[in-house]
Amino acid sequence: MSGQDSEGHLKTEYGRRLVPVIIDEAARDTPDRTYAAIPRSSDLSEGFQDITYKRFANAINRVSFWLDSQFGKSDAPETFAYAGPKDLRYTILTVAAIKTGCEVRSGRWSHVLVEGYAADA
Repeated sequence: MSGQDSEGHLKTEYGRRLVPVIIDEAARDTPDRTYAAIPRSSDLSEGFQDITYKRFANAINRVSFWLDSQFGKSDAPETFAYAGPKDLRYTILTVAAIKTGCEVRSGRWSHVLVEGYAADA
């Protein structure tokens, strides 16, 4: 939450905002600001593509809707495993999980969830 104090200075409640809210505010207030620059291909000489906060927030929202369609709404958080590269896709998925109340596990935890799922089947 941003605002101004009595002297007109900007004040921000650092440590009191959730990451998805910060990203949505940046997308709203400075949509063309660069969030990340990603390689155009595995050949770095081909340059980088800027990802704006608007594009980043839109990707998070699309994944959030997808997660809702997969898990629905429940009282207890749904936990799912992610086994993939820890690049921008992982960040998008993690923030979308926060928005939807899901928990995402990766790395050493993902094999436990997959094995547990196989044991339940």
